[in-house]
Amino acid sequence: MKILSLFIIIIFFSANLSAASERMTVGKIMDRIRSGDKLAKQDILSTGSTLEYVSLNLEVTGREKLFCTPDNVDLNGENYFRIVEKYLEKFPDEKYYLEQAFPLVVLAAFKYSFPCK
Repeated sequence: MKILSLFIIIIFFSANLSAASERMTVGKIMDRIRSGDKLAKQDILSTGSTLEYVSLNLEVTGREKLFCTPDNVDLNGENYFRIVEKYLEKFPDEKYYLEQAFPLVVLAAFKYSFPCK
């Protein structure tokens, strides 16, 4: 029984160490989008459109928008990707943020690209 318990503990820690070394980062998500991964594309599309909705809702309710997209810019999934890609070129350390920070990086990219004056 002790050997079985020890074996289970070793497997548990081995799996966790392996998973920790291969954590998904913002940069890896961007690489997956670049390679055509549909799920990763959906991540940036849903994040971008949600941020647009929240920003518009803030404006409609009389509060400050998150970012101010020019009238001549029509945002879509491809634009979201390019905006974040350019932002990460300027701030490359953010590529190493864990995937949970992806929406915050997208928001930072939008705010950087479309500041409210």
